[in-house]
Amino acid sequence: MRLTRQGRWYIIFAIILVIITLGVFVQNSADFSISALREYFLHIGFGGYILFILLLVASIPLPIPSTPLMIIGGYVYGAVIGSIITFIAVIIGSLISFFLVRRYGRPLIDKLVDHHHIVHFSHLIQQHGLGVLFLCYAIPIFPSDALSM
Repeated sequence: MRLTRQGRWYIIFAIILVIITLGVFVQNSADFSISALREYFLHIGFGGYILFILLLVASIPLPIPSTPLMIIGGYVYGAVIGSIITFIAVIIGSLISFFLVRRYGRPLIDKLVDHHHIVHFSHLIQQHGLGVLFLCYAIPIFPSDALSM
C-alpha cells in the first residue's frame, strides 16, 4: 500500500492515540496483562467507553485491524455491552469514512485502500449483489474496514 502525506498523518495519529492509551494504562498499572487492561477500562468508567469507541473509530480509516479490538471489547465489557459499543463505533467510523469518501471521492479510496481490495470487492458486488456485503462484514477474515470506504 502506498502512503501519501495525508495517509502518514493518519498513521501518526493512530500511533499517538495508542501510545497515549497504553502510556496512561502502564503508568497506572504495575503489571501489564489483559486482565489489568480490562480493570483499567472498567475503572475509568464512562471514559473507558469513549476511549474504546475512539480506538475502534480510528481503526476504520487507518490500517489498524479492528477485529482484535472487537474481541478485546467483548472481553472487557462482556458479550452484550461489548457488541453494542462495537456496533456504535463501527457505525460512527463507517459514517466518517462515507462522508470523507463522498467529499474527496475515488482519489481518497485509492490512497487508503489497497487496489487489490477495491477490485476484489467491486467484482463480488457486481457478481452477487449488495447482500454479499453483509457476509463480508459478518465474517472477520474479510477486511471490513476497506468495505466502509
